[in-house]
Amino acid sequence: MQVEEVAIPGEYRLKVQGMTCAHCSGHVEKAALSVAGVTGAEVDLDAGTVLVKGGRPHEVIEAIGKAGYEAAPLPDIPESCPLPDAADTAPLKSPGNAYTLQVSDMTCTSCVGRVEKAILSVEGVTEAVVDLVNQTAEVVGGDPQVVIDAVVDQGYPARLLQTQAQDDGYELAIGDMTCSSCVATVEKAIRAVPGVRDAAVNLLEKNAIVHGGDSQAVIDAIVDQGYEAHLRERHTSPNEFRLVFPDDAGAAQA
Repeated sequence: MQVEEVAIPGEYRLKVQGMTCAHCSGHVEKAALSVAGVTGAEVDLDAGTVLVKGGRPHEVIEAIGKAGYEAAPLPDIPESCPLPDAADTAPLKSPGNAYTLQVSDMTCTSCVGRVEKAILSVEGVTEAVVDLVNQTAEVVGGDPQVVIDAVVDQGYPARLLQTQAQDDGYELAIGDMTCSSCVATVEKAIRAVPGVRDAAVNLLEKNAIVHGGDSQAVIDAIVDQGYEAHLRERHTSPNEFRLVFPDDAGAAQA
């Protein structure tokens, strides 16, 4: 299959959460300008956005995240575009090696086309079905993280949805957490570990449910933040289910 090159926007706007003052604006601007290829960054503190020129959006988002602020793409949405018919979303022809992405902010068929083209441009991807109504993309083949980066670069927030086939979840017991700030610190440390797809930290239960990543590396990351942590044997009930919330919480409750 020939991989089609997908153009990266030369100028794009990112939503940035957590900026409260000019000092914050300076941190965000510096983080954006540190990314290879970025030639300009204009922070609008009142709007909570940054207009970036050059670079790859997902790399700028990662750099801003390392600076302590949460960033997400803002898609370029056309003023009007027809909605697709229900019959336009066909099932995958070859569901083997398939996974599902949550793709936010798609509003029309133009958005669907951009997302689908971006996914299919990734090496190894053989099939993609984008569902506007459910805000998802079913993908066959390719590296999921590379696919997510390609979608983000087109201006759409994306993340991997947990499936039974990928049920590599484990539970950690975490000591010394006393407030929501502790929870945020622990969750950020967990999500920074390579391979971690999602994490839900519970202050009352003093635990974290983690999917992906090496459990020992996750434990080490938590300990480095000053909290005790160890692996806990998890007993899964046959009636257990997971709820996925795509908004700012970002964590799934197990």
